[in-house]
Amino acid sequence: RGCLIFFAAGNGKEPMAYDGYAAHPSVMAIGATNPKNESTFYSDYGYPIFSVFPSGEKKFMVPFASGIKVADRLGEPGYSLSDYYDLFDGTSASSPGMAGVAALMLSLDPSLSLEKAKNMMAQD
Repeated sequence: RGCLIFFAAGNGKEPMAYDGYAAHPSVMAIGATNPKNESTFYSDYGYPIFSVFPSGEKKFMVPFASGIKVADRLGEPGYSLSDYYDLFDGTSASSPGMAGVAALMLSLDPSLSLEKAKNMMAQD
């Protein structure tokens, strides 16, 4: 049936077509949007981006913005002293979010083909 491959589009605010890995025809490159549902100031753009997914801008020093909250190791080995880290952002945070959407789709219908799943995710 195929394999869904997601790849972070990149954080250089440059045309996506320059990235050989993310622009590969078998890959779904995922860009980033901010909490206002606008393109982030860092996300790569243009064809062949497959989709965008929410991310944050705090790590990039945008005031009052936050990242995606993720589980963290406790104490000094982790990034924070709590159970969670809330500064995960960039297209590296967007790509696994979109992969999670695909996983939920496949959990509901494991018989989905690669093309059918991609077409469903590409619909408005």
